[in-house]
Amino acid sequence: MKKTIIYIISFFLFTAPFTCQAIKEQTFVIDNAKIIKADTTDYINVYSKYLKDNLDIEYYVITEPKINDEMTIEEYTDYIYEAGDISDKSLLIVISKENRKIRIKVGTELSKIIYDETINEYLNNYFVPYLKTDEWDTGIKNGYSAFFKLLCNYYEIDSEVVEVYDGNSFLNKNKTYIIIAIIWITSLFSYIYNNYLKRLNKGHIHLKDKIIISICLLINIGLLIFSYYIQPLSLLVILASELILTLSNLSSSKKKPKKIKKSRKKYENIKKKS
Repeated sequence: MKKTIIYIISFFLFTAPFTCQAIKEQTFVIDNAKIIKADTTDYINVYSKYLKDNLDIEYYVITEPKINDEMTIEEYTDYIYEAGDISDKSLLIVISKENRKIRIKVGTELSKIIYDETINEYLNNYFVPYLKTDEWDTGIKNGYSAFFKLLCNYYEIDSEVVEVYDGNSFLNKNKTYIIIAIIWITSLFSYIYNNYLKRLNKGHIHLKDKIIISICLLINIGLLIFSYYIQPLSLLVILASELILTLSNLSSSKKKPKKIKKSRKKYENIKKKS
């Protein structure tokens, strides 16, 4: 009994508040159970934003690893709905993985469009067949899309928002490799830029070299912006790699004169002996 009480308290102190905060920040997917793939997460976030921007509809998908037996999924969904300050024009899908339960809650305004019979029909046709075989990601995306099209058809707006997101596109399929390539390319241009900068400081540089510096700098900035668009965190990695490269170039440039001084001393010693 004590363990149950502790679980419930910790659930409401830690899990639920973060979920509610994410909802308030308009994160349309809160995948605490880690059962939704990255492509599906992007798909839901983009399409839910599309509904929010065009119809002011809030459409959320929330997954939990487990909801304690002392609390029903209906009670948890109601709590999230109220604590997350979700509007009456909303649709909320909540899934508990270990409990193997799903709850779909609609706001007062959308309940005039999506009836209980519709919810049961969509659950049985679009969600349950996939969830029975543990195809969580496929079932969630399939069911989500069914309700999305229902809302678009009712309000007579385009449901084929293909240009907004394409999970099978080259960019989305090869994000990691593109980021790695950008890191190497920006480092290369940073290296060229630093080398020409050294020459500029020494005064041994011509107009052609200045043009090369400018082009390298512009390409570098462009690649940084593009990397942020693909994956914001990658920008920190790239900037860190460029900083390391710059510092290494500066340190190497400081070491070279020391070697020259040593060689000069050796030459002078040899000359004295002779």
